[in-house]
Amino acid sequence: MSKPTRISRLSVVLLVLSLAGCTSAPTDCRPDIEAARTAGQTGQWLESAIATAGPDCRSAATDAWLESAGALDCSPRFAFAAARLGREIGADCTAASHVGAARLGAMIGELERERESIDAQLADESLVATMQRDLRQRHITIDRDLPQLEALARFDELLPPAVVPDRAN
Repeated sequence: MSKPTRISRLSVVLLVLSLAGCTSAPTDCRPDIEAARTAGQTGQWLESAIATAGPDCRSAATDAWLESAGALDCSPRFAFAAARLGREIGADCTAASHVGAARLGAMIGELERERESIDAQLADESLVATMQRDLRQRHITIDRDLPQLEALARFDELLPPAVVPDRAN
């Protein structure tokens, strides 16, 4: 194989890789991570801490928020958020408020993940009608129970206040 042929094949491979997005620059998540860490240290909600993070940086920002100083202080808010995300909580944090917040977070997280799973299963049009019916009924039950559990979390200040629509218009 001649040298020009190798170079032209190499340039074709590089062109294909660049068109496929394989050479795209990685997203710089450092500002989002630092903002989330600061938000955690000052006791801000997880939801507000990651609201401005880009989709590629949300997971890293969430990790930074959970690992911030507030998480180390056995805060119920951090226990709730970690358990909701299916993460481990500090074993040395045994206060009733911490354990209760973690249990509530785990319940809400499990229901959210189950609802996502049901949505994915319902997208499969090859499901038997009885299975679709059962999944829809479970989805309705989750949609009824989840807001009640979230209200409990808001009452305990584990979630930010609900956004109430403006009824003046």
